[in-house]
Amino acid sequence: MHFAWANHMKGTGSMAWLDLGDRKLPLAGKTLSLGRAKDSNVVFTSTKVSRRHALVHAQGGAEFSLVDLGSSNGTHLNGRRVIQPVSLQSGDVIQIGEQSLTFRVEEMLISDDQCYHTEAQVTVRDVSQLTCWFLLLDIENFVALSGELAQAELARMVGAWLAECQRVIEHHGGTLSKFLGDGVLVYWNAKLSDPANVIGALNDMTLMQTRRQPPFRWVLHFGSAVFGEAVATGELSALGQDLNFLFRMERLAAINGFGSLVSEAAQRQFALSATLQSLGRFPLKGFDGEYPFFSW
Repeated sequence: MHFAWANHMKGTGSMAWLDLGDRKLPLAGKTLSLGRAKDSNVVFTSTKVSRRHALVHAQGGAEFSLVDLGSSNGTHLNGRRVIQPVSLQSGDVIQIGEQSLTFRVEEMLISDDQCYHTEAQVTVRDVSQLTCWFLLLDIENFVALSGELAQAELARMVGAWLAECQRVIEHHGGTLSKFLGDGVLVYWNAKLSDPANVIGALNDMTLMQTRRQPPFRWVLHFGSAVFGEAVATGELSALGQDLNFLFRMERLAAINGFGSLVSEAAQRQFALSATLQSLGRFPLKGFDGEYPFFSW
């Protein structure tokens, strides 16, 4: 069965798949797991492949990233070892163990009534504005870290961190929206998630920070954004003001060396002011005035 989705130009669409040589695996708003584990979407038998080896992560209807999960022998893209999540282009060759997989994207013409052929069976034109907790995690001083560690060691460390982030977020009911190179963007739909889920994830993230493998920071904001509902993964389809605010928070945290940064909007939702330490008020580029922030 083929899955298709429309892009922003009426009458055209894309189909993406992994070419395994003997079969094609469609990628329609899916995140595919690759490894020796029996529940992987693509199962390998080679002992050179880790149980949880890699992901091909769907980021919207026509954007995909390759993510190594700290595998022992690495994941290679076009002959180069994957250190951090990397965007895939049509024709890219993924090497895992002895097997090669080719990522393919094909543009195609589709009729108007085909604009909803996604797994979720939701029209691609449908968008909604949702109120969410937004969490942004990123590795501190990634460039410096890249110069200090051997490539293989860095790849395993970053991959293992990404895998642990994914495990924690999904365990606490969050959705991993995007891999951002040395960072991860996550959200919880406020209508569907209890604040306790977010608190549990933040507590686990704080525990992860104590290990410093690698050192990372996180920022949390509460607000709204526009979502494209055609994608089963819940990809953010537009950067609204609250997401801009979140990324400005990340820069503020980086400049000031804050390991965690919580906006006033998020702090109010938790009603946990006694457990959060006030950091004072700060300006954010592109936003008027100064804003109070807290640490976890």
